[in-house]
Amino acid sequence: MKTFTIILFTIFLNACGGSKTAASEQGKLTNYNVEEREMGYENVNIKYITHARGNFQKIILDNKSVSMQKGYESKPLTKTCSDKDWKALIALLKSSNLKELTQLEAPSKAHRYDGAAMANFTITLGRSVYDLKPFDAGNPHEKYANLVNKVIKIAETSN
Repeated sequence: MKTFTIILFTIFLNACGGSKTAASEQGKLTNYNVEEREMGYENVNIKYITHARGNFQKIILDNKSVSMQKGYESKPLTKTCSDKDWKALIALLKSSNLKELTQLEAPSKAHRYDGAAMANFTITLGRSVYDLKPFDAGNPHEKYANLVNKVIKIAETSN
């Protein structure tokens, strides 16, 4: 019985190792190198949501597509993100310390008393999710303002 268990365990470990190799080989066939695949940059999802009384906007970027919804009752419009904008967004993500960004406090808190729309910003890279603390729409922390503004610009100008 022990021998049978050891054989099954060995087969299982070899099977897991083989799938990692196959995933690495598959990564070489795409436009992303293995390092980017491990960091999840081929699997990026960004959500930017602002809401206040009677005001709602939702932007979702993923896999070079942009979905934008303006208003609670409206349907989202989906467009394609240009390669230039997508590469610029990925470059901003790579240059950001996402763990640090999740710890930063918003520069103003008017969204707490309806003085401004509340904005939520979530970045998903592979299996990692980074939720920034809520901030006033139009007034993000200076360390991630470029990233937020780039997402808004992409949503407004995408084809």
